Amino acid sequence: MKQEQKALAHRYAQALFELSSSENQVELVGSELQQFVNLLEESSELNNVFTNPVFVQEQRKVVVQDVAQKGNFHKHTRNFLLLLLDKKRASLLPQIQKSYQELSDLQAKRLHVKVTTAAEPTPEFIEELKQKLSKQTNQEVVLHFEVDASLLGGTIVQMGDSMLDGSVLAQLTSMKEQLLHQV
Repeated sequence: MKQEQKALAHRYAQALFELSSSENQVELVGSELQQFVNLLEESSELNNVFTNPVFVQEQRKVVVQDVAQKGNFHKHTRNFLLLLLDKKRASLLPQIQKSYQELSDLQAKRLHVKVTTAAEPTPEFIEELKQKLSKQTNQEVVLHFEVDASLLGGTIVQMGDSMLDGSVLAQLTSMKEQLLHQV
């Protein structure tokens, strides 16, 4: 996505975030945006109607209003989706949702952490890691796990721009490099 489009998406997200904040509806609106983006990803027909200007504007609005009504969406979410149609910015919704989530996470002091392990983690490991990272960062930590058997063992933790690689694969690679440099 072009930088101008990202900036535009962020401005839309910021405006919706401020409106939602004024009524303490940040989490609800964020959840509904995510629901709608998920629906667009699951239904190519809905995605086509929402993003393709070939469809008559009024038809597109009726579809969005119907989805919003069935989903019992807050008025801010419904009106925002309709505004995107009016302004011909519907294709920006996934990036807007991402920017909105980032603003919401920042306000809530919530940190999303990607954790890659060689095997499925135990509930005890998950809870212990979550507590340690929460204490270390002074933020609520949301863990996103991925299993990669090629690690052989250990864990890789990614928080924003930081990465802690405690995998067996990384340790073996490091030992190999040390041995090669000694020869």
